[in-house]
Amino acid sequence: MKERIIKYTTLTAVAVAIALCTSLIQDLYGMTSVADIMRGLCNCFSVPGMIFILVGLIVVCSNGGAYDIMGFAARKFFSVFRSAEHRSKETYREYRERKNGEKRAFWGFFIVGGIFFAVGAAFLIAYYCV
Repeated sequence: MKERIIKYTTLTAVAVAIALCTSLIQDLYGMTSVADIMRGLCNCFSVPGMIFILVGLIVVCSNGGAYDIMGFAARKFFSVFRSAEHRSKETYREYRERKNGEKRAFWGFFIVGGIFFAVGAAFLIAYYCV
């Protein structure tokens, strides 16, 4: 339970940092119009939301083995520069079997990204209502 709290807190802190950077880039703190502020807040929350959702999708693809061949090829390429006794003699099948046990968690990205995107959508609705 404590690990989940730390994971979600870290993900939220990174998302807040991205939102703050987005607000500084847009000069949100110097805006005076309510419509401009709502548009800026929509961007500040939508950007980290979409980033986290897309990172979650990349992790899902990686868990499915979509990038296994690239990792195997890179490993084989760099093993050429090692001495013969230290080279990896692992076949692609063995590599896939070993990688199947290493699944990464992705729900944290979807949850934090979804919350931030929902807040951004709320600011978008407020922007069109103003």
